[in-house]
This record gives sequence, C-alpha cells and structure tokens, in this order.
Amino acid sequence: MSLKRAERAMKKIRPIEKPRWDLGIGWAHVLLDGALPPVPSASRGSDPNHIWPMVEGRLGYAVGQRRCRFLLVPAGSRHKYWTPPSWWQIEDVQRGVQTFDQITLKPLEWQWTPAKPRDDGSYVEAKDRALRFTVRIDGRPAGMNEGVAYCRAALGE
Repeated sequence: MSLKRAERAMKKIRPIEKPRWDLGIGWAHVLLDGALPPVPSASRGSDPNHIWPMVEGRLGYAVGQRRCRFLLVPAGSRHKYWTPPSWWQIEDVQRGVQTFDQITLKPLEWQWTPAKPRDDGSYVEAKDRALRFTVRIDGRPAGMNEGVAYCRAALGE
C-alpha cells in the first residue's frame, strides 16, 4: 500500500460519534407539564412529541422546559444496560411488565414496581419489560440551530 493510498483511506475515516440516547430502544414521550418548544413552520404536520427528544439526542442538550414521561422498551439491542441522558432530571423511575389474559391472550394491564439505578447511573434492560421515567427537562430556548435540527430530524436525515 502506497503512502498516497493510505492517506486517502485515512481521509475517509469519520470521527467517532457519541451514541444517541435512544439507540437500541423503543420509546414514547408524553407531556405532563409545560410545553414543547414551537415547531418550525417548515415542519408543520410532524409529531413534536417524537421529534423534539430525537433533536435533543442529536444536539446533546435539552431544548425547552417541560415535565414529561418516557416509556422505554428494549428493541433488540445488544446492550444490557441503558443510561439516561445527562439533561434529564429524573423524578421517578418504574419497571413494568404487561399482564395478559390466559385464555384470549389479550393484554390486560401494566404492573409497575420502583426501579433503582446501578452504581454508574444506568438501568438494566430486560426482555419483555419496560422502564417508565418521569423527568423534568430544563434547557435553553429553541433558536435557529434547534429549528434547523428539528427540520432535519423531521425529514429523516
């Protein structure tokens, strides 16, 4: 391999990207108090309850001020532990399992128990279990950079 070829190969290498908080999990976001940041006019019709948490994950910081609940379900991740983002001020964490009717196999209800973090602040992911976080998010107000990030996330980039 020549020096020029090695140099071209090195230029193609991207820097290591920090993994997003939602990597390997399925999640749902419900607003309890406060309001989500406004949606840019170019992205009307998108679901801000789904897009704003993704934008925060890409930016690496919180946007807006609200109290919300996240339901997290492992989605085939190879990781056994999951760490919440640093901008979440966690108020309550519960681990749940869904019960089913033994005859019809229809889902009945969720049974929740308190969940405790490990020493490093992560939570254990278990198959057929869910984590329910009640968190407070106090971040900077949405500006131009956040609006652009929202539009890019809404477009699927």
